[in-house]
Amino acid sequence: MRSSGYWIVRARALVASLIHKCVICRLHRAKPVIPQMSSLPQERSESSPPFNYCGVDCFEPFLVKGRGTELKRYGLMITCLASRAVHIELLDDLTTSAFINGTRNAMAIRGPIREIWCDQRTNLIGAILELSRAGLLEFKLNLPNASHMGGTWEWMIKTAKKDLRSLMRSHGGKLDTSVLRTLLYETMAIINSRPLFVVTEEDIPLSPNQLLTMKSDIILPPPSEFGDADIYSRKQWRSVQFLANEFWKRWRNEYLTYLQARQKLVTGKSDAKIGNFVIIKDDDAHRNQWIRSKITECISSTDGHTRSVRILLGNRNNPHHSGKYLVRPFSKSSQS
Repeated sequence: MRSSGYWIVRARALVASLIHKCVICRLHRAKPVIPQMSSLPQERSESSPPFNYCGVDCFEPFLVKGRGTELKRYGLMITCLASRAVHIELLDDLTTSAFINGTRNAMAIRGPIREIWCDQRTNLIGAILELSRAGLLEFKLNLPNASHMGGTWEWMIKTAKKDLRSLMRSHGGKLDTSVLRTLLYETMAIINSRPLFVVTEEDIPLSPNQLLTMKSDIILPPPSEFGDADIYSRKQWRSVQFLANEFWKRWRNEYLTYLQARQKLVTGKSDAKIGNFVIIKDDDAHRNQWIRSKITECISSTDGHTRSVRILLGNRNNPHHSGKYLVRPFSKSSQS
């Protein structure tokens, strides 16, 4: 219209109003609802012994050398919700038995665990059923497709595996299971030596290791120089120390950038209401294939804000989804 010489007064507001009323346009322009950030759960602020309340998850497959073949090994990271300390165990596979053994190893070293927070992975669900029958542990499960609800331990796994992945890609074929286990323990010691707050000249940094060991001294490496040639050495302990030093250099440079003030989600959009029609965000599908649904129940957290909703599926493009009820995080839905 402008190229033809027409100028409509307040045309922008008129077009925006029409788009807002158009159902198709709202479906294609919908954005996920971001609620206000909730307060810390009681388990993270309660005065309790280390590893009383923990977040648990598995990460990576690492390739190591076996007898004439390559083997897959996995890491199990247990994060203390109160002290922010971590414990890493090596798993041979991702079965329920391997997870239970890894958890029992951690409990034998760190003491009893009262409650575990985790995602709804298959091997974790199997372990929950086994351990719940014995009455040994309590579990709190995150909602499906809501890994952000486990950010406390997911962030710790991210900081560790990113550098471990690079090291193992370059040198993993030269390590066996025993050397990898020692490397994971060295990695655990490095992560637990990090400061828990911004270090200033007047303050002494407090680290998780100080809370666990009640010692202010840090764990020093053996008094020797380690270079690239040590990765091929027959003395496997030198290979581990070389890789541990490489991990420390990379992790230190990347972690220190996080020790700065960051903006938080201090405000959020309006909470959900029963009867609202929403679109469920699916990262594995195109936007026009996202499932349309209706909110039938709003599930609030202790601060009164809606964190999850029960939805009734109904999509003419996917008839087999219709009539099903699911519980999903509200942040993965878009108001339509």
